[in-house]
Amino acid sequence: MRPKNRIIPQNHMTRQEIAEELNRRGVRTTDRNVQMLYERYLTLLGASVDQHIREVLHHVSSQNGGLMLSMDGVQPKKGNETLYVIREEFSGTVLAAKNLKSGSSEELQNLIRPIVELGYPIIGIVSDGQQSIRLAFETLLPDVPYQYCQYHYLKDIATPVMDLDRKLNNFEEHYKEV
Repeated sequence: MRPKNRIIPQNHMTRQEIAEELNRRGVRTTDRNVQMLYERYLTLLGASVDQHIREVLHHVSSQNGGLMLSMDGVQPKKGNETLYVIREEFSGTVLAAKNLKSGSSEELQNLIRPIVELGYPIIGIVSDGQQSIRLAFETLLPDVPYQYCQYHYLKDIATPVMDLDRKLNNFEEHYKEV
């Protein structure tokens, strides 16, 4: 069970917002300290491909014929760095996470390469369709099938429908007034 007082990553908060929230909760800190702690966290996360994770990957690979990788980037606010996360999809194991300034294909390749070098077969790639992510994977793994993330696909095709629905609701409101 997850404690209710944790600040979870899904909130997509900036370091300033995290510092403000911690201060509100009585933990005195600064955004600079939050950044330092976050960088330490990412370093630990990056070093976490240890024996246990290798065993998980070996098990997943032998059961499925290889690994299914996914990559996504989260940018709390425009202009900030983007946190890129690579997961193995069958097990849900986070294999890499790093804050990147540009998210260029070259930077992403540097994040992906150590995972490829682990030597497990990679049987598929899933992402949100971001061009630099696709190019990075295509460059390193040209023969591995790629799939556009179903969640992002459905969200993207639903957006115009929702926009039209909103306009229709506005039209109905206006029509009722006439």
